[in-house]
Amino acid sequence: MTYLSGRHAIEFSKHGLNVTGVDISETFINGLTGKITSEKLNINAILADILTIKLNQKFSGAVCLGNSFGYFNIEK
Repeated sequence: MTYLSGRHAIEFSKHGLNVTGVDISETFINGLTGKITSEKLNINAILADILTIKLNQKFSGAVCLGNSFGYFNIEK
């Protein structure tokens, strides 16, 4: 997911969800990290490429806002 400003991740966190977000942009991750600290949010912001990242944890759900799924090769 791309954070842009992190507004969706922030709102999910404020509603009590544990949020993990991935973005390839260091600028976006750094901006969100500042908001996480200042607002004491429960968000795990990861700098990585969604096409190659390996996460060693389980999730109860996933949300993709925007068009990020278009980056995946459906033949894989």
